[in-house]
Amino acid sequence: MTASTPSPLSGKVPAAVADRVLLQFGYRRAARYRGRVDTSSSGLVLTGDGALAKASQLREGGFDAALLVDEGCYRVAAASAEASFPSLDNGPAPLFGDPLEHLMLAHLAFADLALTPTGYLHAGDTAALQAAAARVTRLDDPQVVFTAPIDASWLHPGPVEYLAEVLHQVEGPKAVLVGGRPDARGGAAGLARLLELVPGVGVLRTGLGAFGGLARGRASPHSTPTPACATPCRRSRRKRHRAAARAARPSCSRS
Repeated sequence: MTASTPSPLSGKVPAAVADRVLLQFGYRRAARYRGRVDTSSSGLVLTGDGALAKASQLREGGFDAALLVDEGCYRVAAASAEASFPSLDNGPAPLFGDPLEHLMLAHLAFADLALTPTGYLHAGDTAALQAAAARVTRLDDPQVVFTAPIDASWLHPGPVEYLAEVLHQVEGPKAVLVGGRPDARGGAAGLARLLELVPGVGVLRTGLGAFGGLARGRASPHSTPTPACATPCRRSRRKRHRAAARAARPSCSRS
């Protein structure tokens, strides 16, 4: 995940992730990578239905580096104006309180910050984007990261400015995950533009495209120091296909 020094509009970047490059991977591989983390400049982002339980195990085992949990709900469901967070909005509600607040508190028991379980934001679905941002704004928790899993088309001229405007409505930390073809022509330029418009925004599940965007952003006379980035580990093609098959489940876990 990436998170740069913020402008007055972008809210504070939490110290736990500021100026860090985090390693992101499926939670089952936590034992393999936990020892490779430099606690001063890096950390882990665990992905998948069992990521929260694995985060608990890591903390109990003495892991003290930056740690985030990405349950990956955007991989199985899209956001809508009526259901910004499909895994919560389409499931049974708790007897008391906001289900989003309940889940975020569960994350914060073990993670440094809580990533919202936002559904995938298809190109041009401004209503879903606005609804998700409004709900996080109402929650008003500086430890909750508004996570926007966007189609790569949001990085095109026009949509990227609208996206930045909505992200600015959320005073707390925020991060984007780029789907579709984020490394297609213009993708790095669009990401650099977003980082320029919303200093402090994080980038999750990224590859070299984000580093290109960061480099381009740094070249701007208006840019601020670099953010923090979550880059996925590389896997074999067979393992990627297996992961894609697992992602085809109808919903992500709430625990």
